Amino acid sequence: MIKNVTIVGVGWMGRGIAQACAQGDCNVVIHDLDPGILGQARAEMKSRLGYMMEKGLIAEGSVESAMSKVSSTVNLEEAMKTADLVIEAVPEVMDTKKEVFRQMDKLCREKTILATNTSTMSISAIGAATSKPERVVGMHWFYPAYIMPPVEIIRSDKTADLIVNEARDFLLNLGKMPVVCKEVPGFLINRLQMALSNEATSLLEQGVATAEDIDNAARMSLGLRVPFWGVLKNEDMGVPKNMLLRGYEYTYQQTGSDKFRPTELMREMVRKGELGLISGKGYYNYTEETPESFAHERDEMIIKLLKFLAELGYAKLP
Repeated sequence: MIKNVTIVGVGWMGRGIAQACAQGDCNVVIHDLDPGILGQARAEMKSRLGYMMEKGLIAEGSVESAMSKVSSTVNLEEAMKTADLVIEAVPEVMDTKKEVFRQMDKLCREKTILATNTSTMSISAIGAATSKPERVVGMHWFYPAYIMPPVEIIRSDKTADLIVNEARDFLLNLGKMPVVCKEVPGFLINRLQMALSNEATSLLEQGVATAEDIDNAARMSLGLRVPFWGVLKNEDMGVPKNMLLRGYEYTYQQTGSDKFRPTELMREMVRKGELGLISGKGYYNYTEETPESFAHERDEMIIKLLKFLAELGYAKLP
């Protein structure tokens, strides 16, 4: 079990990751070459914890308890001594990351897991700078790390199954939502986000709609459903895939753009009659849910979310 965590680099992301680990009752060592940065990180962590306690997100006394778990050092060798897991959070410069991993590899214990918080860079290339690439894994957190649930676990071709499982268990113990993916450019979450953001920018560039209308369209359509069901299950719950496929094919024919080309997976599912909830199988199997029971659940959840957004001034009730 991972109990001793070292964070190398405590800028915006590093200090948030350190706080999340301390809140999860881990012993945390934060390392940076600048002692002033270490002091700033500790002060900011304490301030954030205080705010979370005021808002009732953490219990009374949690600030002192969490901060007592955090120590700091400018000495990398000292930072590595007892680490079960090291999370690197230095700037996104490949040469810098490789050099940091070379040093960590020399100083860490035999069974220490070496993780990088990179949002874009090759885990294989970073791991190749070490003598133990099988113990190197991507662990991509999202800002603010002490609040945001998802953390991507990115495995290279060399990353051992044991390391992936230990990383996943560690994040679950912190109350996070680990999502595991293979190493591809953009990984998982940024890949999805880039596709949506790039298309929104393209529509704006073409003058199809204003920025405000594009954002409102996303907020009040996908934004009301994806939080509950995600992208693929949301598709399962919508129109049958044979109808969806026709829409994709028409858009592809009209635009000629490969980004609208239907996937072979969707075509195969349609051939098999795996049309989503309506057929009992899509990306998921549906043995208990029916279109009728889902319609009730869907309406109830969307109404609750709309009411909450209306209270905050972000939506109007019908």
